[in-house]
Amino acid sequence: MMKVDIRELPQSVDKLEGVDFIEVEDKKEKKLQGIFISHKLAGEFKRFLEEKKEKEVQEKLEILDRIAGSCRGMFVGKSIQSIKAEMEI
Repeated sequence: MMKVDIRELPQSVDKLEGVDFIEVEDKKEKKLQGIFISHKLAGEFKRFLEEKKEKEVQEKLEILDRIAGSCRGMFVGKSIQSIKAEMEI
């Protein structure tokens, strides 16, 4: 891993050869601006992000399924007007 100031990045390109992970920061403001990863790690990192996103989506769907399951039958045979009236109470 290597840290590089964002202002020094253009001059540091030669030094970055062979480094797998580079943190780009603004040393004046002490803020992380981003990261660069090598092509060797790019595929693995992309798979990690895709799996994480899929897990988050699955968790949200499970929550929605539980909510929908608890509401089953609540609105069967009721008109929109009666449902609205119940919701306003």
